[in-house]
Amino acid sequence: MINNIDDNGLKELFQRELPKAPENPWFTRKVMNRLPEKEPKVFSWIEYLSYAIAIVGLVIYWAIFCRDLKEAATITMQDVVSYVALTTAGFFIAISFVAPNVKRWLMEP
Repeated sequence: MINNIDDNGLKELFQRELPKAPENPWFTRKVMNRLPEKEPKVFSWIEYLSYAIAIVGLVIYWAIFCRDLKEAATITMQDVVSYVALTTAGFFIAISFVAPNVKRWLMEP
């Protein structure tokens, strides 16, 4: 059993133990250089604009909610429902913005 092996030892072990790949005239080591360029995301600016509009709208509704709550003498059931709705909307916006990035970070090698 091999416990500690450096890169050169691992390379030698692979060359010695593994079968050689068959010759293929269609494959070259420059395959990565021949792949098409990665296409830029077309809708990324639309996505960010949508998030910005949603955040601005949420901030405006929070300001209105806090102003009305400050002016009122009591807290009503409608205030509680508004608080829950605004908090839930904020969490959904945050999760929808962060989730694709987290998924991409987890999928990276």
